[in-house]
Amino acid sequence: MTKILDNMNNPLISVVVPVYNVEKYLRQCIDSILSQTYMNLEIILVDDGSRDSSGSICDEYAKIDNRIVVLHKPNGGLSSARNAGIDIAKGEYIGFVDSDDWIEHDMYERLFDSICESGADIAVCGLFREYVNRTVNCSNTGENKVYDSSLAVQKLIENSEIQDYAVTKLYNRKLWHDVRFPVGKYYEDMLTTYKLFLQSDKIAIINKCLYHYRQRKGSIVRNGFNDVRLAYLEAAESFLENSELKEKYADTIDLRIYKVKYQLLWELFLFGDKLALRHYDTMARSWYKSIRSGRFAIVSNASMSKMMKLMANLSFLPYGMMWSLFRIKRYKSGDNNYYD
Repeated sequence: MTKILDNMNNPLISVVVPVYNVEKYLRQCIDSILSQTYMNLEIILVDDGSRDSSGSICDEYAKIDNRIVVLHKPNGGLSSARNAGIDIAKGEYIGFVDSDDWIEHDMYERLFDSICESGADIAVCGLFREYVNRTVNCSNTGENKVYDSSLAVQKLIENSEIQDYAVTKLYNRKLWHDVRFPVGKYYEDMLTTYKLFLQSDKIAIINKCLYHYRQRKGSIVRNGFNDVRLAYLEAAESFLENSELKEKYADTIDLRIYKVKYQLLWELFLFGDKLALRHYDTMARSWYKSIRSGRFAIVSNASMSKMMKLMANLSFLPYGMMWSLFRIKRYKSGDNNYYD
C-alpha cells in the first residue's frame, strides 16, 4: 500500500496510543485514527510489553502508513506508556486515544478548529460510553463554550461539564513541558488534567461526542468492589494537597469528594458481595456520615445528580436502612445474585 506523504500545511498533531494486550480491538482503534479528516498526524503506538499479537499489529501498520511511529517498551502501565509517547512526540499539539477505544473520523479536525477559533490551549469534546448492547451519550455541556482557566478548572473539579478524561482533549504541546502522568497511580487522568488546565488561558468545549469509550467486561466495578476503588477517593482528596487549588476551590473540591463518596457507596451496595460489605462497612459508614454532614451543600448544588440529592435528603435515615433501600433497588433490577 502506498504510504501517505506528509505534505499538509496544518500543524502536526501527535496522537499517543498506549497499547497492551488489545489484539481484539487494536485494528479498529488504529483505523479510526488513520481515517481522520485532519491528516497531518503523528500516530505514536506505544507497545507496553504486550504478550499477545498487539506489538506485531503495531509493526504491521507502521509499514502501511509513514505517519505511524512504534515504540516497544517493557510493561510499565498506562501512565508509563503515555509518558513515553509524550517524550518522543514532535507535534505542536498532543492527543491521546486508548487502544481499545475508537474515535469519530472528524474528531481532531473539530478539536483543532475549536482551538483556532477560540485561541484556547485545550479543546474538549464529549464521549460515548460503548456497552455491549447499548451506547450512552455523555455530552452534557448543552452548547459550545469557551471558558477562562479559572472557570474551566472549577468545572473540571466539579466533574460536570468537563470531565477528567485525557482522551477527549487536544492539548497545546507547551502545556506538557513539566507535566507527566503519575506512574504507578490509578486515576491518572484526575491527577494530571487539572495541572494542564491551570496553565491554560482558555479552554474550548465542543458539545458533541467524538470519542467512543469501550466498557469492557472485567472492569474495576464489574469485578466487584475492591481496594482499587479507594484510589478514586484518594485522587479526589489529592486536590486538597495542591495549595493553589485548595485556596481558590475548597468548596468545589468538597463537593467533588462528596460525589466520589456517593459513587463509592452506590457501587459497594450494588456490586459488592457479602465479604466486601463487611470488609468496607466502617469506611462506608464514614462516607455516609460525610454526605449527611454536607447534605445542604449537596442539595443546593446544580451539578449534583438527582439520585445523589435523594441520598442526601434521606441521609437522616440510619445507614442500615439506606443500605436496605439500595438492596431493594438492586433486587428489582434483577441484579441481586450477590446477596445469595
